[in-house]
Amino acid sequence: MRWLPLVVVLGMVMLMAMPQASAQREPYFHVDRVTMQLEGYNATFMLEFHLDTLANAYVLLFGSNAIRPDVMKFFSNFSEVKVLSLQRDRAYIRVVNITHSLDERQDRIYFLYPPYHFSQRVPIIVIRYPDGSRLELYNRDTTPAKIATVYK
Repeated sequence: MRWLPLVVVLGMVMLMAMPQASAQREPYFHVDRVTMQLEGYNATFMLEFHLDTLANAYVLLFGSNAIRPDVMKFFSNFSEVKVLSLQRDRAYIRVVNITHSLDERQDRIYFLYPPYHFSQRVPIIVIRYPDGSRLELYNRDTTPAKIATVYK
């Protein structure tokens, strides 16, 4: 019980320091890799990231939900975003209605995947299309457009 005041004071100091630290320096939330699994009209993302020292201590004290706004900001160009899992160094995100079909035939569907824009540059983006093809991009903030065929 005698540590409780110290923990409370440290927590308050960190809480007050976070906005000031992020306003004065580079962002404390750094995305390292995005893996994008396209599944028909929807997509599941695995976002791998690291935090600077102060932000990491903040998350250890207050939990991963403290960085939820930063994760959501990264996906600000998408309309329907749901956080499936949020950990200290990665997040699993579900985006609904990410694309539309160009043509639907009896045995296949053609999906148009337009370019997707992220809020910051990512060192590695891996895209797995429903047709089984895979694309790896380096140091980009946008994905290319692609038409993918899915056989029924």
